[in-house]
Order: sequence, then C-alpha cells, then structure tokens
Amino acid sequence: MDAVPDIWLATYDHDLAEVNHVSIPARTACGARSQLPATVSPGAPVSEVWLGEEILPIVEEAASLLGESETTQLLRESYRPGKTLGTAFAHFYAHLFAAWGVIVLDASDPELHRIAGPIYRRRIEQVSEIDDALLARGQALEAAGYHQQVKVTASSVLLFTLQNGARTPIQRRANGNSAEFVIAGETATDKLSSAELIDRIATTPENFSPSVLLRPVVQDYLLPTLAYAGGAAEAAYFAQAGAVYEKVLGRVTPIVPRFSATVVEPKVQRGLGKYGSRCSIHSKVPEALRHTLAARTLPADLQTAFERANKAVDESFARLNEALTKLDPTPRRGQPDGVSKVHYQLDRLRERAMAG
Repeated sequence: MDAVPDIWLATYDHDLAEVNHVSIPARTACGARSQLPATVSPGAPVSEVWLGEEILPIVEEAASLLGESETTQLLRESYRPGKTLGTAFAHFYAHLFAAWGVIVLDASDPELHRIAGPIYRRRIEQVSEIDDALLARGQALEAAGYHQQVKVTASSVLLFTLQNGARTPIQRRANGNSAEFVIAGETATDKLSSAELIDRIATTPENFSPSVLLRPVVQDYLLPTLAYAGGAAEAAYFAQAGAVYEKVLGRVTPIVPRFSATVVEPKVQRGLGKYGSRCSIHSKVPEALRHTLAARTLPADLQTAFERANKAVDESFARLNEALTKLDPTPRRGQPDGVSKVHYQLDRLRERAMAG
C-alpha cells in the first residue's frame, strides 16, 4: 500500500506558551532555553504570531549551540522577520524532510476549514448522540482505573470559534428536548439554535476549529489515514476520541506509539557496560543508578557502612529536632537543608570510593 507521512500543524491552537520556546543541549549545561518574546491577544491562535527582528538573535544563539551546518542555515532561512510562527515551522520541516516526501498541512488554512465544514456541522447535528457516547466512554475509563484526559460534560461541544480575535469555546445548554448553544463573550440573549449555529458554520467555516477530541477526526476526514503516530498523551486522548470517531466516521484510525529514543554517548555507554547496567533503568532516577553502581563495585561491608551512616544522620536529626521543639516550638528554618548537605557529602565520599 502506498502511503506518505504528513505533519499536521495545530496552528489554530491558542496555547502560545506551549510552543514559543525551545531547549537545546549546550556544552556547559544541561540545556539552553530560548523563548520567543512575541505578543498576541490572549486566546489568539498561534497562526497570528508574526516574527519580527527579535527572532534573529534567537536563531543565531541556536546556530552557535548546534554548530554551522546545512540545518542551521535552513533555520536562518525559515525563521526570519515577516513569517508567522506556523509558516516558519512548516518551511523548516518541509525542507528538512523533503527527501522522504513529508507533507506539512497548516490547520489554519481557510480552505481546509471549508472542506472540514461537514464534520463541524455533523457534530452539532449529532450533539446528543455524541455527548452520550463520550460520557459513557469517560465513565468506562474511570471504572477501569484510568482518568479522562479531557473532562467532558453535557455542555461540551468540542468546537471553538473566533470571537474578537480569540479562540473561544462553544457550549451547549439544554432547553427541553432541544439544545441551545452559547459562545463566551456574547450576551445571554445571544443563544443559538442548532440551525443557527449550523448556518454560521456553513457561512464562515474558517472561524471554527475542533478541540483535541475532534481534531483527529477532522484530520482523518480530510486525508485517508493508515495510522496515527502519537506520543503517550496523544494515545491517551484516543481512548476518548475513539467514541467520536465511531459516531462521526463510523471507524477508528489505528494509533501507533511514536518512536522515542535516548541517545547515550559512547563514553557513558562504556561506563554503563562496565558495571552491567542499562541507561533505560536509571534515566529518570539518578539515585537508583548510584545505588546500583555502589552495590556492584564497593565491598559489601563498605556499602553497608554508607547505608548505616545515612540512616544514622536521619535518626540523629530527628531526635535533635524533637528535643529542640520541646525547648522552643517556634518553627526553625534550615534543618532539611542541613540534612541534605550531610547526605550530599556522604554521597560524594561514596562516589570517590567507587572511582578509586
């Protein structure tokens, strides 16, 4: 089966703080963080973020950390004044992965919204049916011991609309056997019937956008999708989005875990191999790695001595704190810090013994 990869740019998303920065590994630190000082109206889609002269020093800082290469030159060509945050990202990735035929779609493209209009309308037409399915799915997830990524209620519509330049949620209000819809910012008397909201969607579909639970449905309506590659959070969203898929498209697109890897430098790898350890076990728990290496390199009696010393520190400080509290119940600052400093020195001593 012929297939091509595509990247969906969520340029209608309004969480600018999530995408306005980047962290790059540096030689002298764990990472250098650069942040775009762009300002837009609160709640505005990130497609409205235009790059100015302030992007130039950020790009040069990235180039200095990454080193001169074709990639850093592509950064300069992509992220420059006069482009939006979305078009800069699209230019960079489209050229970076051109050899693999990657398609980059800009979700803020008005034409895409016009094509997606039937999905927006179907959401309103099937509002009760889809809501019931979502609420039932949420209850099933919680009964199975999971939590809902998105807290869905009877008022959730899964659609946003632009209101004074801001991406604003649409909410549902029950009215007997029918439903009315309210857009934040409009007056209480500006309630819309299903027919009125559907008419707005038909007239200006570019002013509407899906929420995270409807977005994959829109994507797979626009393009025939073989599989959706996503991270852990996106996979969790699909547990709920699947209910929407079934009602709107009559099928659910398979989701596969996105590739994830940890890059280990050869020197570090040799050190881990020397002690018969694996990076994956300790990448998130440095203390566990120290204990593992100590157990494998230090004589048993010395390792026991260090463990007893750490335990004695905790017990001694606890007794001291109890005695001081009886003398003066006023809270004292610095004791936890003092305990950690003693433990730190013991750890340093243990590391030197391991290295020796």
